[in-house]
Amino acid sequence: MLCMIILTSLTGSLFASIALAQDQESRNLGLEILDALVVRPISAGVSCLATALYLGTFPVTYIAGESKEAEKNLVEKPWRFTHGRALGEIDRYRDEVSEIGGPSLSKPSTY
Repeated sequence: MLCMIILTSLTGSLFASIALAQDQESRNLGLEILDALVVRPISAGVSCLATALYLGTFPVTYIAGESKEAEKNLVEKPWRFTHGRALGEIDRYRDEVSEIGGPSLSKPSTY
């Protein structure tokens, strides 16, 4: 069941990224292929592991008052890296906000 969810998620992300990438003027086919066949599957697997780690440590982080930070680092960032960027764009997201120092996905952006 989990594998089906991951496969469906990857397939949807791949097709959405391909459609978005076709709109861009400058494309690097090699990076897109590398991203689709290597980076995204590994990133999805790491995202699943990070989410499981978050769920396992949630009681401790909640008591310590660090659950929001743990959620951001172990759930939001890995899944955003997996599905929040165009195919072949490793360092830039669809919303044009950089990963480092960018706003949280849980708060809507004002720009």
